[in-house]
Amino acid sequence: MLTLAAPVRRLDAVAFSPDGRELAAGGSAPDGPGVHLWDRGSPTTPRRLLDGYTIHALGYAADGRLVVGAAFPTAEALGGGVLVLDPRAPAGRLDPLPGRVQFAVAGDRLLTTTVGRTAAGWRQVVGCRRLLADGFRPLWGTTLEGDAMPGWQALLPDGRAAVLTWDFDGGPIRLTLTLRAADDGRELAAVTPPARTVGPLVADPAGEWLVHNAGGSLYVWRLADLQAPPVKITFGKKHCTGAGFLPSGQLLAAGNDGTVRRLDPATGATAATYAFTAGRVRSLAVAPDGVTAAVGTDRGAVVVFDLD
Repeated sequence: MLTLAAPVRRLDAVAFSPDGRELAAGGSAPDGPGVHLWDRGSPTTPRRLLDGYTIHALGYAADGRLVVGAAFPTAEALGGGVLVLDPRAPAGRLDPLPGRVQFAVAGDRLLTTTVGRTAAGWRQVVGCRRLLADGFRPLWGTTLEGDAMPGWQALLPDGRAAVLTWDFDGGPIRLTLTLRAADDGRELAAVTPPARTVGPLVADPAGEWLVHNAGGSLYVWRLADLQAPPVKITFGKKHCTGAGFLPSGQLLAAGNDGTVRRLDPATGATAATYAFTAGRVRSLAVAPDGVTAAVGTDRGAVVVFDLD
């Protein structure tokens, strides 16, 4: 077990590079923490990028570029957006999307959900783009109906997109989970999740499972039968603050009590539990080799640990 320190109040996002040699972390702090990057071969003082930005999500593209969901340090910015940068030459490129942005990245595809307010009300757009060396190439986009608010999404290995959205018309919040085609974003399937809490989606790299993190519970769907009721994994009074899959298909789930559980996604049974003393866990990432994982805590610590 290795503990890395960052001068950050809490680390809301951690991610491993595709080759597993680099570890990125970011979160929130009074002065905006930016992104911290550690070389796992010599994890001493991290490099810092994007000083002054508050980081809410991190991910890596297949070519090693870092994708960052951030709140900008300028009053002119409308909520936040997505930056794509090369950690070796960090001249970040801003994807100029208005409103609040959520994203998922897999391979060379970037999926975003953008929410902005217009004269007619809220407008939510889901779009998929291919990451190029000098920018982006749009693949498809669709505008969602209703009083839509920020949702979450995940990209499947075959390019399909899973999108969780929610809206309300003065009544109860309504969640919708849709599966969309890789080539044009058309809706392939739609279900109503049993939860009433919006939260991240996590896809199994093998394409078998999809998880909705609803805070107090995880809901696990088998993608081959999305209409079947999902497996519900409860955390009692605790909350799940991060989830990820191992190459074996097992699920890792972090709790805000300072533990991580290794679970069978088919049954929800716990195979192992890992405990930490570096604070409450805020984020989780699994290394590409599936041998190690990392968590970010509310004390500004990143803990890298073995899974065997």
